[in-house]
Amino acid sequence: MRAADKLVPAVAARALASTVLRSSAVRENSAATNTAVPRVSRTIARIDSKDAITSAEPPIRSSPVLRRAPGPAD
Repeated sequence: MRAADKLVPAVAARALASTVLRSSAVRENSAATNTAVPRVSRTIARIDSKDAITSAEPPIRSSPVLRRAPGPAD
């Protein structure tokens, strides 16, 4: 028996094992995708959005612009 003939069953077994593992991983991922997402109440969503707004940093303000009050034309 040649050395190449001995390698063929090992390579075929390894290829089959990787295919089986890959297909089971795909099956698990699709099952996880199809699960129902828990519903969030409006109150909780509102509280979360308020927290996000208050925790944001205030915008950077430029120096105030001095303007003359409107008056009669010179």
